[in-house]
Amino acid sequence: MASLVFGLIPCGITGVAGIVFGLIARSRIAKSERRRRDDILAKVGIVVSTVVTLFTVFRVILPVLASVKDLEHTIICVNNLKQIGLACRWYSMNHDEKYPTDFSQIGAELSLPKLLICPADTRRRPALNWAGFTTNNCSYPYFGGRIAFTNEDPTLVLSSCTNHFVANILLADGSVQQLSRSNYHALVQWEGGRLIYRGE
Repeated sequence: MASLVFGLIPCGITGVAGIVFGLIARSRIAKSERRRRDDILAKVGIVVSTVVTLFTVFRVILPVLASVKDLEHTIICVNNLKQIGLACRWYSMNHDEKYPTDFSQIGAELSLPKLLICPADTRRRPALNWAGFTTNNCSYPYFGGRIAFTNEDPTLVLSSCTNHFVANILLADGSVQQLSRSNYHALVQWEGGRLIYRGE
């Protein structure tokens, strides 16, 4: 009975206690001539306690796993944005110091169009090649059209990603900054037709 009672309490520690009491009860019942009903009650207590314990463990572990997965996606996204930034700068060096008007023009500089998909963006699928690339195969908005290439103004934003617990922003100098979601709209704003990062 104690095993069943502890098992019904929705707490991991009591679930473990319920399993222990159930095992002790079954051991004592096996050594005595007690009724079968007591053995069934002990088995039910063990099962219920095990289910409650597992539920509690998963309730604790799943958010941790989700955080780890989001961190992994964020790191891959930063790497994607850095490669995109480098491709845009290469394009600019070969095209009168102008950035491409859109991402479809950097196929020669960015070998894989799948780099334009953030791993946290489950709504979009990567293009298999540049010939089949459309805006539906891109997670990242592009703000770099008509921006002259310059290392002197790292405040210009080329692209960004807000699919994570932090916002990643790609700047015109090729660097990627990370902002809290709450600071993104305060620090990244349109000014004179350009998206500007005002720093923290």
